[in-house]
Amino acid sequence: MAIIPVARVKVERAGRVLLDGSPVTLAALKKALPGLKKKKARIRYYREGARTEATKQALAVFELVMDSGLPVELCDDEAQFQGDRLGLPKEEKPDDDSWWG
Repeated sequence: MAIIPVARVKVERAGRVLLDGSPVTLAALKKALPGLKKKKARIRYYREGARTEATKQALAVFELVMDSGLPVELCDDEAQFQGDRLGLPKEEKPDDDSWWG
């Protein structure tokens, strides 16, 4: 089974944006997205304080991520965001009935 690359985008409460743990500007994130699309990556997105009103910065990041054309997993908490593996979506899993055999 193929492993799909995962890019982690996090918006901290203070507004700092991280891509795979490194701080990035909105412009740098926008520039990185086509390369991720070329790698057929997925985005795992997390915003600290998601139950509070989003800042303008957080809304801009969310819009950029959602408009990227990449599959996006919205994470509810830090543990889900930091998970080591992301399962393939059902439509991308290979048909494997060998376990019946």
